[in-house]
Amino acid sequence: MAINVNIGEAKTNLSRLIAAVEAGEKVVISRAGEEVAELVLSKTAKQREIEQRRAALEAWIGSGEGTMSEEALDLAAAPLFTDEELDAFDEHDRKAFGF
Repeated sequence: MAINVNIGEAKTNLSRLIAAVEAGEKVVISRAGEEVAELVLSKTAKQREIEQRRAALEAWIGSGEGTMSEEALDLAAAPLFTDEELDAFDEHDRKAFGF
C-alpha cells in the first residue's frame, strides 16, 4: 500500500518518509490532490557496479564470443567481496590483495 502525502506533510515528515522507503514502502507526494512525485530508494554504488558488470557481460555474450546462463551472469556480475568483508581487512591485507 502506498503512503500518499501532500508537499507540506512531506517536508515536515521527510525523515519518516525516507525510513518508509527504505523499508520498502511506496511514497507518493501530491500537490492539490494530484500526484507529482514519488520517493524511491537510491541505488548504491555497489548496485550500479553490478549493473555495469552485467551489462558488459551481456555485451560480450551478444558479440557472439561467449555464452552464460542467467545464474552465471548474476554470479559473475557480483563483487568478489562484500563491504563488510572489505572493512574487515586490515591495512596489510588490503595492500596484499591490492585494495
